[in-house]
Amino acid sequence: MENVSARKSIRRENPPPLNPIYIATEDKLLLAISDELHYAERRLSAVGDVLANDPNLIFKHGARAQEIDLIGQILCRIAEVISSSDPTGRARRLGNVELRSRLLKYESVKDTFG
Repeated sequence: MENVSARKSIRRENPPPLNPIYIATEDKLLLAISDELHYAERRLSAVGDVLANDPNLIFKHGARAQEIDLIGQILCRIAEVISSSDPTGRARRLGNVELRSRLLKYESVKDTFG
């Protein structure tokens, strides 16, 4: 039988530092706002689920009903950005290209003048 304590650990002894975009900000107000945005998304999603169970509504307003899900996703992404210790870096990594460009539209101006 092999001695379990003699096995080499599979964990790195010196792991690389965590990217700052994934570290939470220390600003308690921004964290609270982020929590509220997530809460609003959950409530919006619950309303969307109820509406999605109405076939007449979906038939008449299906495309608009999908907007509820998109709005919820946007709320969550904004919450992630503002809760990051590096919000600009986090915004640069957003998968939603349209949201990313809207959030960063003034970044080039700031870099140029500021």
